[in-house]
Amino acid sequence: MELDRMLYYIDESSRVIFADNKMLINIFIVFFSIGLGFYMIRKFHLKKKQLFVFLLLAIFWSSIVIMRSYRKAFALADIDYGGLQLTEALAVSIIATNGLFSILSRFPIFIANKKLKDKRFILLPIVGLFFLSSYLVANHPVLETLYFSSIMIGIASSLVPLFNGMFISNFSRKHTIVAASILSIAPLVAEFIVAPFQYMAIVPETKNYVFLWQMSAVLSAIAFFLLLFYKEKKRARSPFRIKYLSIYFSNTNFMVICFLGFVLSFIKFASSGTNMVAMVQTPEINMQPFYIAYLDVIFAFCQLITGTTLGIYLRKKIGILKTLILGFLLMASFLVIACVTTNPLILFYAHALNGLGYGILYIILLKAAAQPFSKHIYGLTTTVYQTFYAVGIFYADIIYEIVLKLFNSQYTGIVLYHKVLSVMLVLTLLAAVITIAVFSGKNKDFIEKPIRIVRKAA
Repeated sequence: MELDRMLYYIDESSRVIFADNKMLINIFIVFFSIGLGFYMIRKFHLKKKQLFVFLLLAIFWSSIVIMRSYRKAFALADIDYGGLQLTEALAVSIIATNGLFSILSRFPIFIANKKLKDKRFILLPIVGLFFLSSYLVANHPVLETLYFSSIMIGIASSLVPLFNGMFISNFSRKHTIVAASILSIAPLVAEFIVAPFQYMAIVPETKNYVFLWQMSAVLSAIAFFLLLFYKEKKRARSPFRIKYLSIYFSNTNFMVICFLGFVLSFIKFASSGTNMVAMVQTPEINMQPFYIAYLDVIFAFCQLITGTTLGIYLRKKIGILKTLILGFLLMASFLVIACVTTNPLILFYAHALNGLGYGILYIILLKAAAQPFSKHIYGLTTTVYQTFYAVGIFYADIIYEIVLKLFNSQYTGIVLYHKVLSVMLVLTLLAAVITIAVFSGKNKDFIEKPIRIVRKAA
């Protein structure tokens, strides 16, 4: 009885704060994004070129995230309600191409970046094709164009290391990690920017999903135009040497970190984004459109808090190992709640735990992967790690299809989502146990006080 009363008050308070003040919340989000940008400028004394790259990534990433989380909902929704009315298996295969092409494109993009003197020779063709994919869905929304769009999301997501290189190159070597942390905020700012547009698309009974791809085309066209004006310093071509890879694959501790990165992306993409949006639209949950539009925002906001401030503070206060365990426990807490309730408000607020845990784990694991290696191979280090991360994205999407096949499609709707989230919960706890087992003993210094493994270029 007390729980019912508490939920009633939460429901009413949320309605007053959020649902009855939609326009004010949207305006607040816009000004918060602008304010965050000005804070970054003053806090880190960013120069024009650094600001340009930050703005460029924020706009380009906005063109991706504005519709990325709605692909599955778009594919599954009835035609009368603005969808394509595809099967669960087809919808999953469309989403999975994102992760697959993210895996396949990371090393080719890295190698091309090493061989070419100007990053624009890589960026412009991919951004142009991404614009084309969004334009095609916006004007001809069918299975094939949605497949093409999902493929380009995977390839376009692999450009982030190039943006990192463009941004970091304008900082001194001792500020490399700080620069990477600053630029990691740009994708989070993108989540704030696109939330009002997402709400506009899903608020009517007949959803206007196509509007999201229209906005994606506009934003990617702006990013393409801005890229034409980007100029970087001429640099010598640096060929990729395959022998460098043996440094990573022969290091057990590094491979464990990569495995944890795989698990992290697996859990994150299976329990948020497009899969979370599809889950909360099931009849059993029936979350209001306004809350659906801001699911990614509450996740991104909590990721921003932990990734840029709390995660760094905890790392210094309690150490990296304990911080990693805390991150896994926060994500596990969300998964427990998501497995036992269909209350839309509880799920909305519990999603914050998912964002908090992910924010801690993402920044700490990336740092743990990169810090033992020399900075001259930083790009290769992050490419290897991010490839494992991309594998997690791929399997996070096809896990729903795997569960369907294992149980002969007997699970449907919310039951299917709960089964998958249960698998994610077990995997999260297993990852925490592996982290303790590997890094609590003699290997602890690998993440706490690393010694440089590679000191100078081969």
